[in-house]
Amino acid sequence: MSASPSKSNVVPLFAMEHREDDALMALSREHRAAFDTLVARHQHALLRIAAKYLGDVAAAKDVCQAVFLEVYQSRHRYQPRGRFTHWLRRVLLSRCHIAARKGRLVERTRPEPGPTPSQPDELILAEERRRLVEAHVSKPSEKHREVVVLRYAGEHPLEEIADILEVPLGTVKSRLFAAMAALSDSMKEEAP
Repeated sequence: MSASPSKSNVVPLFAMEHREDDALMALSREHRAAFDTLVARHQHALLRIAAKYLGDVAAAKDVCQAVFLEVYQSRHRYQPRGRFTHWLRRVLLSRCHIAARKGRLVERTRPEPGPTPSQPDELILAEERRRLVEAHVSKPSEKHREVVVLRYAGEHPLEEIADILEVPLGTVKSRLFAAMAALSDSMKEEAP
């Protein structure tokens, strides 16, 4: 008779990663290489989330650098609770909110590069659809935008988004539904 693991003995993979991140964060107090490992593990996901949230890769890189600097400076105060990734995402969203507000005040004017005449029609249409969606994703409130970005750019399950934002699951679902409905309505208004 083979012994199958009971539910109480099985540790989900994401829980092991959280514990490992907590251990690396604790080690980073004394060893810079441990912090470098954390950066390597999380930088691409953070950059993807920040770029979608801000709509500007250069600003997203600046935000990610500021996030890792803040995390490094607070490594001695960090209390491991198996929630490093969630805490890191909250720091990122906070920095994104600040950068977005500054961006609205500064009002960057950068012309969008247009399609080149040599591109096939399908590529031109796909690029135009992408620009249209990107423009509309930046319109919702910060609360709606953070849920959409965490879900689709960060690829987080709804339960994890609730943990990251420290709100009930129903709130996450409600915000996601409202944001997607607003996005759909907004895009229908611009459709010919």
